[in-house]
Amino acid sequence: MQITKFFGLNLQDNSFETEGFLEKAENILISRDNIIQKRNGYQTFIDGLMYGSHTVLSYLKNLILLSPTSVTVVEQASDGSFLKNSEIKTRVALDIQTSRYCQAAGNLYIPSKKGLLKIESINENIIFAGVEKAPDLDYIGSEPEPNSGIHNPDTQIGYRIVFGRKDANQLVVLGAPSEIVTRGNMLQSPKSIKIKNHEITITATEPLPKALKIDDFVTVKYSNGVTPIPDGEYVITAVNATNNEFTFSTTAVLTTPSTGVTTVKFGFRAEPKLQATIPKNCLYTDYFYRIYRTNASINNEVEPDESTLQLVIEKNITKPEIESGFITYTDKINDLFRVGFLYTNPNTGQGILESNMPPPVCEDVAFFKEHMFLTCPTTINSTEIDLIKANGDLLSGDSFIVETGNIKRTYTAANSDEYSTTDGGKFKIFTSSNSVAVNIDNTARSICRVINRDKNGTIYASYVSSSQSLPGKMYFYSRIASVKFSLRASTKKIAACFNPSLPVAATDKSVDSISDTIPNGVYISKFGEIEAFPLTSYINVGAKQAKILRIVPLKNSLIILKEDGVFRLSGSSRADFSVFPLDLTIICNAPESVVELDGSIYACTFAGIVRITETEVSIVSRNIEPLLTAIFSQPDFSAVTFATTVPTERLYMLTTYTPNARSFVTYVYNVLTNVWTTSSILYRSGVVNPTDNLHYAINNKNKLIKMRRNNNKTDFCDESTPVISATPVDATCKCWLINSQLKIEVGDIIATGDVINRVIAVKPQKKLTECHFSRKANIDNKSEHFKSITSEIISSPIGLDENVLKQFSEFQASYRNNSCSKLELAFISDASDSSYREWQARGNQSGWGNSPWGFFTWGLGETIDIQYQTYLAEPTRVFVPLQNQMTTWLKVKLRHSQAAEQINIQSLAFAVRNISNRTSK
Repeated sequence: MQITKFFGLNLQDNSFETEGFLEKAENILISRDNIIQKRNGYQTFIDGLMYGSHTVLSYLKNLILLSPTSVTVVEQASDGSFLKNSEIKTRVALDIQTSRYCQAAGNLYIPSKKGLLKIESINENIIFAGVEKAPDLDYIGSEPEPNSGIHNPDTQIGYRIVFGRKDANQLVVLGAPSEIVTRGNMLQSPKSIKIKNHEITITATEPLPKALKIDDFVTVKYSNGVTPIPDGEYVITAVNATNNEFTFSTTAVLTTPSTGVTTVKFGFRAEPKLQATIPKNCLYTDYFYRIYRTNASINNEVEPDESTLQLVIEKNITKPEIESGFITYTDKINDLFRVGFLYTNPNTGQGILESNMPPPVCEDVAFFKEHMFLTCPTTINSTEIDLIKANGDLLSGDSFIVETGNIKRTYTAANSDEYSTTDGGKFKIFTSSNSVAVNIDNTARSICRVINRDKNGTIYASYVSSSQSLPGKMYFYSRIASVKFSLRASTKKIAACFNPSLPVAATDKSVDSISDTIPNGVYISKFGEIEAFPLTSYINVGAKQAKILRIVPLKNSLIILKEDGVFRLSGSSRADFSVFPLDLTIICNAPESVVELDGSIYACTFAGIVRITETEVSIVSRNIEPLLTAIFSQPDFSAVTFATTVPTERLYMLTTYTPNARSFVTYVYNVLTNVWTTSSILYRSGVVNPTDNLHYAINNKNKLIKMRRNNNKTDFCDESTPVISATPVDATCKCWLINSQLKIEVGDIIATGDVINRVIAVKPQKKLTECHFSRKANIDNKSEHFKSITSEIISSPIGLDENVLKQFSEFQASYRNNSCSKLELAFISDASDSSYREWQARGNQSGWGNSPWGFFTWGLGETIDIQYQTYLAEPTRVFVPLQNQMTTWLKVKLRHSQAAEQINIQSLAFAVRNISNRTSK
């Protein structure tokens, strides 16, 4: 009876119908069809990772380690060996609590509790993805410039400012614009008017511009009289600064002089002066700002058209501006040189709802169809409050207080702005206008400005009132999106100036920020603008209370695993993205088990381990289902279950509990041969490094380990270390005293160059180990000690007919080549379980030395080269123990603990004869 087909683990089917399956398959693979092989070994690459690293990934051909507080580059030499760890610099505080990440546009994106982190290269600082909204923009006045000023009298113009950055991979990222600020250039009424022929001399009530001179321009409007002065812009022909008067001529527009004029209005061109707070995360010279200006309105009573906002200046932030915390800009750009509409313009842009908000705090991230997708978004902590009183109600010394955790910042009413004081700042109370609305408007803007420019502040404040709304509306939001804050006042009087009324007691948190986590929400970036997330750009998937656990992109679908099933998102843009259920019966129970491999997704679920494609979900763990269902009920199952893949080997590897939850095991699935085995290597995270195409993993001992793939026999060893010292005991050189950092055991090897010396017996001493070898060994200071991997298999019951008593007299295992020199065997029958006994391949144990003749048949030396073809292979042939021979079925147990041997079992065979149809008394 011979078995030549092997199908891996199977504990699901009837025991008598599983011929060719195994009940134990530890540290083996069946990657080559129907050949049992030893798994590849792993060696320690970095021993004892710093900072509690929990994820290893590959970025820009570098291994990267993630920990809660650091991102580290693993530097390797040209031969792939470890050089050192280098921590990537960061501009922001890290709080990484997940192993999720994605790469897009040359950048690496990592979710954290404070925001989506971005790494552009291993030499760049870690920053938050996206660019913050411009907190404010203030029109702080204008300089009259009668010759070249861009703001014409009797018109309104509007401005917005946007901050941005071009990253190291040439991705331009823009933030959300500030609220629009509009101002008019008011006309003046003269103190007196003199007309002589075509010459009109005006004496101004207000001081004339200091720089006013002949050939400058003045705008005249709204004249009366028998022959009024036509509306228009005139060239100044004379200036008398002493008398505060100037003269212009109407010759060019009137054939007869103006008469009867008693009223007229005039004004001069101006250069607007703007000021804007720089967002905290943009306080670096690699960020820029863009200022956009509208067309001028037809007169001062009409607001400018926002759809005409065009770029007037783009400029990088300077070091002095960084020091001050704000930029100041005087607009001198002629309309001819305005270019490019602001992206949020109505009609000429996408609209204000498409403002580029930075990515929200999220739990998972994926890149699909040129969009970035974020799950379980948490909206920014924010609140709105209105200033409703100003004149006489706000008193100098009253305070507006912001509390964030243990941080308290106080903003005190005063006669002028004062930024970033020890306690917070001072805002100006405006009372000079006869209009309460104007005073409220100016005071509220001052509050926002002072809060924004507090270098130690914890929130931003945007003034959001428009001409269509009441003045004094302010929007407060946290500088760190996930951080909550509360507002209060120092006295009841100032508290009543706000709506809602602010609390006074420090313990009263009735006016605090609000944030919302959307467990079933997926935020979607703009197409190609993967760090721009409009506030309304999200979709809800499935039931609201059912959380999204993972998202993984495939070629034409984004697969979404939720607490209420598996969903598929398809489409090519936000306009046509749609979601539909793929399988509502499949619930993931271990989010870290979800990985992509060969165009499919593999995940551990309550139904077992499944394969998810774009069209269906299928179970692939049916054969090991009893092993899995035994541990699914463990309360911490999800926390201890991790998966990694080795695409080059087509392996999905799941580390989790053993059935009784007393230890851990890794279940290994070959997606090509559809075979399950197990491994003693326990993984927490892993990645294939494209530089050397090798699998690197973080194991349960917090070591970074590296798969062996040298294409020689050392691939089938685990740990290794250089031999510290070796001394032969006698002239035969078959016994050596060896000092190694690793414990030397029978089955290990000492490799010298291309020659393998197998340890057949050991006798430990104080610091040395007396090692015996089967033949003369040649060990020197370049030799290396390799540890063996113990592989063990137990077959499923074997029998021709379970209703017939049989005699199993002999057992034979055959190999593809001479890749197995020693085995331990045992047998289990329906009445007995035998002890392991050793089998060793025959052959002369002596020879003519190790090199060069040792490589030849007569030398009997063993090289590290692998045999791939069918070659000389002595089969394992033994008698079945007497107590196991008479049985209805038989299981064979094989244990292999020889380093640098591939095994390569091709068949298991028994000599069997029927005895009786009577199987019991």
